[in-house]
Amino acid sequence: MSFASPHLLHKLPIEDASFYRQAGITLLDWATAVLRRHSVQANILNAAPGLARLLNLVAWHPDHQMEYLDQAQTTGDLVIHVALHQAIHEYFKDDATEFRIAGEALASASDIYLVGLFAQAGLEPSFLSESLESYSFYYETYGSLQELETLLTEWMANPYQSMLQLARYLYQFTRELLLGQNTLARIKPFSSSRYYPLVHHYHLTNWVLMLGKNQRQTPENNQAVESLFSMLGASETAFEALLAGQQTPNLDL
Repeated sequence: MSFASPHLLHKLPIEDASFYRQAGITLLDWATAVLRRHSVQANILNAAPGLARLLNLVAWHPDHQMEYLDQAQTTGDLVIHVALHQAIHEYFKDDATEFRIAGEALASASDIYLVGLFAQAGLEPSFLSESLESYSFYYETYGSLQELETLLTEWMANPYQSMLQLARYLYQFTRELLLGQNTLARIKPFSSSRYYPLVHHYHLTNWVLMLGKNQRQTPENNQAVESLFSMLGASETAFEALLAGQQTPNLDL
């Protein structure tokens, strides 16, 4: 396998950027600024399509300083995903397990925020159609398509709060998976959630495998994450402050 020279990720063309402009999704601008601030790099692979995705999984790090790409362009959802990893790492300034899970949970849940915003705008970039196809598969397998339709209506009505609800669920589910004691008893209640099929869509098992079982976790770190979610839930302005690298003074850790 060979690599082209590393690129700065924020300088690569975003193939679906026009859809974000049409929908008025400013999150992409905030995310691009985060990547610029941290000089996140990208390695362009000269290899089989899809290999970049595998390398990104096995090279996962909380500050996400390197992204592997199959080609010299990216997509808006990927830019936002990587930026949220950066923002969470910048916020906590710590590699603790809870903070790593929180970064992945929020980055993953940003998908439904975008789904809701694009649906509101009546636009259908390939990201939207591909996401809906995947959601449909997992809800047909592990839930019901009627349940998915209900959720899609809710995501379209309030994309921001829906994202935070899903992020919190993914965080709590993964944290319980990693506790390592009475795992079935701990995670069984989560399987009754309407979000449960998305556990499979987002491949939470990969998160667990990368972090490793029996991680050292603390109530203080967990409370810090829950406080962050509560703070973000107060307004979208708090979300912009997170991406801007601002420490919210009233967040009681």
